Amino acid sequence: MTAAAPVRLGTRGSSLAMTQSGLVQRALEELLGAPVDLVRVRTDGDRLTGSLAALGGAGVFVAALREALLDGRCEVAVHSLKDLPTGSTEGLVIAAIPEREDPRDALCARDGLTLEELPPGSTIGTGSPRRAAQLLAARPDCTVVDIRGNVETRLRRVARAADQTGEAPPVVADGPSDAHPSAAPDALGDQPGTGAHGELHGTAAGGDLDAVVLAAAGLHRLHRLDVVTQYLDPALVAPAPGQGALAIECSAEVIAEGGPLARALAVLDHLPTRLAVTAERAVLERLEAGCAAPIGALGRVVGSRLRLDVVVCKADGTSQMRTSASVTLPDGRDAQVEAAAHLGRRVAEQLLDSGVATLAPVGPTAPPAPARRPLTGWRVLVPRGGEWGDRVVTLLAAQGADAEVVPLIEFAPPLELTMLDSALTGLALGIYDWVTITSGTTVPYLAARAPLHVGAASGETPDPAVALAALLGNVQVAAVGPGTAAALERIGVVADLVPAGERSARGLLAEFPPPPPDGGGQGLTARVLVPHSDLAEPTLAHGLREAGWQVDDVVAYRTLSGASAGNELREAVRSGAFDAVLLSSASTVTNLVELVGTPPEGMVVCCIGPRTELAALELGLPVHVIPESASAEGLVEALARYAQEVPRP
Repeated sequence: MTAAAPVRLGTRGSSLAMTQSGLVQRALEELLGAPVDLVRVRTDGDRLTGSLAALGGAGVFVAALREALLDGRCEVAVHSLKDLPTGSTEGLVIAAIPEREDPRDALCARDGLTLEELPPGSTIGTGSPRRAAQLLAARPDCTVVDIRGNVETRLRRVARAADQTGEAPPVVADGPSDAHPSAAPDALGDQPGTGAHGELHGTAAGGDLDAVVLAAAGLHRLHRLDVVTQYLDPALVAPAPGQGALAIECSAEVIAEGGPLARALAVLDHLPTRLAVTAERAVLERLEAGCAAPIGALGRVVGSRLRLDVVVCKADGTSQMRTSASVTLPDGRDAQVEAAAHLGRRVAEQLLDSGVATLAPVGPTAPPAPARRPLTGWRVLVPRGGEWGDRVVTLLAAQGADAEVVPLIEFAPPLELTMLDSALTGLALGIYDWVTITSGTTVPYLAARAPLHVGAASGETPDPAVALAALLGNVQVAAVGPGTAAALERIGVVADLVPAGERSARGLLAEFPPPPPDGGGQGLTARVLVPHSDLAEPTLAHGLREAGWQVDDVVAYRTLSGASAGNELREAVRSGAFDAVLLSSASTVTNLVELVGTPPEGMVVCCIGPRTELAALELGLPVHVIPESASAEGLVEALARYAQEVPRP
């Protein structure tokens, strides 16, 4: 690779990940004198829902980025170091660990409260078992709530301040100042703000939590230190191993070649930070504990010595074990790195000898016996085909069910295309700030018209997916849920917003940002494009207008009754051949009843949401299952829970 060749830098698509990767991008561009392009990669951690610990820990954010390195989609990738599993990946190396940000955790509480000042019974949100255990140890009279979502989503869950002045709360200075003198050098230092943010105090309707705990480093990089009410002393809440540090990973070949990229990465590597995190991660590796284990560790280089403090907690916070050790660093970089690793292993051995395994799941454990899948033996009717039907069949199979897809609805382009084409022209002209995609079905119908609005000057007709990706390239994209986000990703578009909570128009509205004042400083109207089905409720468009956005809502496709499945399906349903039916829209309800009548007693009727439930009840169908999340995943998960709780008919 030559210095002039573009370098592709892999990153997750979240705001924090993009901000962190942007710092590395600019540093590499300065060192290489060549462009560095960001390549957004969607990971399982971004796509899946539920407890982070249940998903396998923070390592779910890493695998897809490493695959992108190994298959050549990018030359380097940026990780939050605390997300990296301790095991190495063949062919890849952590080439640089830039200077660490503030490693502490930060409390963001209502009314400017500190941890000590929170009233008994207060609720504190975190997705980290480590934080949860230490918070419970410090405040056993509080309740810790498991949460997911990006930084802004978590902050919005904190209750409104008692006073409505809108002023930021005081910051409790119990250590380094807000300026963070330990922050990275200019190449990786502060960058301009990322735009207007909803304030934590005195703004939107009150949240459901009294406080959340987040990494101070992430808040600093996002320029959100205004929400911090207390930096938590590591002696009280020890940070995760590697917290506050970034890891720049690349193929071993890049380093072996010793070219400009390898030399640039060597410049970005900060030895004191590498030594500290090497010791911290060596503790995890020796204890054979994952990055979601309730273990905190902090290494610090002071003069010629490296000190390591470690805490291992019981998950409920009722007991913990702390230990510290230090080592004098020898001469030579490689010898120092090995000394740091040895220090971490030594501390881990001390913990094991002291019986730490009684507090936390450390050391080798036998894999649990596979559980019987809850839908084993069930036959499920899926009256909707296409990509959605295929996904449901896969999800049902994972739960043990056999599924049969019999499409009872079909889709078609709008009868009148003028408004849709006008909206796509607006996308090409850049008049929109956002476009919302509320169904995966929307994507192919937008793509079918996109070539008419791209490449006209050259006379070329681009591929529909490529054309739509080009139109969406300069606008922020919101997807109603992971399935819709996946449909976008297949054409090369990574959604900027996917609700962490309810996957519906209401859920999207709850997490949608407010319009920027004065059109973002350009004197323009903040504008959103909302393409949808002809049968879609106006909830999203109305809500966005009430929030101050100018909204263009257009019909992207029509929903039609599918072809009759005939007597064979009618007899199969009436004879009780199916144990359950999954109804994904009011149309599927109507068409099912028209075709087969009322399903027999004992057939479990599952409706994806309230509108579908209402249609079913109006036509006399009993409704047994409604998911909390209106998605394919939510529907199948809800049926699986029902099968576990209610004896099979």
